Amino acid sequence: MIDSIIHLITAGVMLFLFVKMMQLSRQNKSIWTMAAASVVFGLIWDNFVLGLGRFLGEGDLLKTLSYPRFWLHALLTPLMIMFVWYLLRRDGVKWAQGMTAYAIFGTLTLLAIAIGVNDEMIKLNLAFAPGADIVRYRNAASSGPPIPAILAVLVVIFGGVILWVRHKWWGLAVGAATMFIFTAAGSRLPGVFANLGELTLVLGCYFADKRMKGIYVPFTRKK
Repeated sequence: MIDSIIHLITAGVMLFLFVKMMQLSRQNKSIWTMAAASVVFGLIWDNFVLGLGRFLGEGDLLKTLSYPRFWLHALLTPLMIMFVWYLLRRDGVKWAQGMTAYAIFGTLTLLAIAIGVNDEMIKLNLAFAPGADIVRYRNAASSGPPIPAILAVLVVIFGGVILWVRHKWWGLAVGAATMFIFTAAGSRLPGVFANLGELTLVLGCYFADKRMKGIYVPFTRKK
């Protein structure tokens, strides 16, 4: 019961952060802040369904609600890569201003999405996985670590370290590193640690975006 309640509380906190990030995206007029907010929406759904599982039990309703858990992770999580590019470009990092950096970050994003779609959508095979507290459906076809999520978090750590060096602000790097450690540990840690890792990552992204003083200028055609 405790883990289920923690997931539901986490979903509520994430909802608050989602609203704050959407407000920030309107202030910045940035689609990339909105992209990061969409990742948070995926985490809201994930925690919400995991929290409800114990109360719904095995059945069509929980199974139907579980499909978007995997779809949202596959399609949205890699957008964090482009969000990092946006932060670095907005902060005035020289090499992030050109099309080369845009192409590299964009390619990594598309690659991560492709892997996620293959693993979490095309090959998705939901199997009921009852636990002592968390009752859920898992992807029985999944094997190995979640490559797209790990790649996205590594890129966030990379961007966070750059901002740390430039501004002596460690929030993004530490938040993403915490998420990476807890993700890598997987089932060896209690579920509450995964929630903590997600929250530190989202908080790091929100405050990093909020602290940026520069103005993002989209690419325009040369006249």
